[in-house]
Amino acid sequence: MHLVPFIKLDGERIFYEVFGSGRCVVLIHGAWASHKWWKNQIPVLSKRYKVIAVDLRGHGLSSELKKPISIDEFSNDIKAILEKEEVEEVALIGWSMGGIISMRYAIENDVKALVLIATRAHKNYRYDPVRDYIERFEENLYKMMSSPYELAKLADDNYRTKVLKEELKEVLSKNVPRELLDWMIEEIKKFPGDPLNVALSVSGYELGDRIKEIKAPTLIIIGDEDKVIDPSLSLRLKEIPNSEIVVLRGAGHYLILERAEEVNTHIISFLNRFYPP
Repeated sequence: MHLVPFIKLDGERIFYEVFGSGRCVVLIHGAWASHKWWKNQIPVLSKRYKVIAVDLRGHGLSSELKKPISIDEFSNDIKAILEKEEVEEVALIGWSMGGIISMRYAIENDVKALVLIATRAHKNYRYDPVRDYIERFEENLYKMMSSPYELAKLADDNYRTKVLKEELKEVLSKNVPRELLDWMIEEIKKFPGDPLNVALSVSGYELGDRIKEIKAPTLIIIGDEDKVIDPSLSLRLKEIPNSEIVVLRGAGHYLILERAEEVNTHIISFLNRFYPP
């Protein structure tokens, strides 16, 4: 592994790490996550490929988002990183918001293989991150105004941990290991800046029929119990011409962590056929 601390784009810092060598695979994480959320995929893929794991703008060790940006800008950041690394051919693996960015990139650029995990190309009516964020903000504001005691609780780390645990338990499998839940909570608490700017960057965005322009062989991995992105939206990605779908029964939105071994098996099998090392 070698560490590439930052690339500067438009005065902003974009962090990424490079693992392994060979043909290039780029990992693009979801909203409010970071490259660390690929912790179960990087060791497997880097034995066979040069893996670039990105922290998107506003995430991880990259610059904070001071205002919402577009999916196009996220996609252009990926292109700039690949140009800096002098990558001539690439496979993209995108989870959640990272899948949307991956599709946007693949529409405009040459991609040899595409893996889309728990993502969508059409508007998500089940879960609106902006509405959810605003509702929670208003609830917390009411608490602060109604009681100094509640204000103190909101600033308390233990209380924040309790709230995050309750929210994650709503979208994770019932048998999620305690250590994974604790890890996710600590990582989410490290999120830099205002989460609303990220929500506004992706909420309502849709590629629609443009996904039919994607030429790369595409693997779509879905959890049939995804409570963040409606699985019916993920199934619509079959409109991508050269695509195939794998549905993991009993899996939710965070399947790259909860069902890592199965996800990795499907990714490696797919890449062996369309983008061998």
